[in-house]
Amino acid sequence: VLGPVDVRYLGLESVEFRSLKLAHKLLNLEPEGSVVFEREERVFNAMKEEQESAKKGEGEAEYLGVLKEVEIVQDEIADGLRRLSEGNIANPNAKKRFNLINLDYVGHMSSGKEESFGDIFKGDVVDDIGMIYVTLNNTPLSKFRADKAGYPGDPVDVVTAAMERQNKETGSKYKIDREFINYTGGTNQREGSEMVVV
Repeated sequence: VLGPVDVRYLGLESVEFRSLKLAHKLLNLEPEGSVVFEREERVFNAMKEEQESAKKGEGEAEYLGVLKEVEIVQDEIADGLRRLSEGNIANPNAKKRFNLINLDYVGHMSSGKEESFGDIFKGDVVDDIGMIYVTLNNTPLSKFRADKAGYPGDPVDVVTAAMERQNKETGSKYKIDREFINYTGGTNQREGSEMVVV
């Protein structure tokens, strides 16, 4: 989708920075223009410790440059996007537009997740050609919770409809294409949970 371009990553991450490392391995990642948001203080502090270790040359050699340069911001995605658009984060190299956006939500679809799509479109943070990917659980329990939250049906259709709705409501002109992958995985090395990436 992105082609041979510099990839500016904006995302929610695991403490191990799995998605960021994969983007570095497979794409031409521009770490000094990339930003990771984390709302939980404990996880944010663990990420900063990992970054400090990288700055000392400790850790996986292949990823030291990536972890040293990426901006890690403790914030909810909506507030973080506002701060980013205002230039109120520490890294002056952090870009305001991104072409790879990782919304690794897990869980089920909810109004808060849909609002984050609107925040992204409203903040004009998606580059002219960009990819947003959303990770959700695809288990019967998650589908039940999504239904109770007002998002019944297939998670792929639900995410696509929510993005299209937010794209229209914010007056954005993005063309929404969709691809999806069903897989069995989970977080923190747990196996067996049905997941979907849209």
